[in-house]
Amino acid sequence: MPFPTGPVLDFPQAHGYKRLSGMSTRSDEDLLRDAGSGDDRSFRLLVERYSGELYGYFRRRIGEEAAEDLLQETFLRIHRTAARFVPQSTFRTFLYTIARNLALNHLRDRRPAAALESGPSPAARGPSPSESIESAERARSVRRAVEGLSDALRDVVLLRHYQGLSFKEIAAILEIPEGTAMRRMADALVRLRENLHGTEGF
Repeated sequence: MPFPTGPVLDFPQAHGYKRLSGMSTRSDEDLLRDAGSGDDRSFRLLVERYSGELYGYFRRRIGEEAAEDLLQETFLRIHRTAARFVPQSTFRTFLYTIARNLALNHLRDRRPAAALESGPSPAARGPSPSESIESAERARSVRRAVEGLSDALRDVVLLRHYQGLSFKEIAAILEIPEGTAMRRMADALVRLRENLHGTEGF
């Protein structure tokens, strides 16, 4: 089926596009199935649901410069494969598997790897004028510590703490046992505590 044009890929969460109504209670998997049958409205709602958080993931993983390009490419691939989707996992797992692979390919093509971005995702509100300098410094320290983790540990931290995925979902995305995902998270927390030890505010 042809890829939808026009406002479908305007990424409504990021740019304030008017939300669709009457379909918000339908599951992601049902929407993807209907999108695979040619229902552009269902696909558009999936874009609306996930564009903001996925853009935030790309900003943190590869930097802001290429985030929107990879966001668009992710949804292009979702659309191309919608008709062949087999619900062996959740749509969210399917989405982040594609997104992570695109991010890794992007990082392999450009060295050094992009740093973790500091800005909020488009769906998030910006910092208030009253945000303290201490809080900003603390956030920068955490970002630097996360950047210093190995790729394996950083992936788990980003998917768990920034994107809110379950360990089961993370395990499916990274193609590792769930217990391994949990151990990597524990290892990452130990490394972060070590790296932040002695930093003001910690």
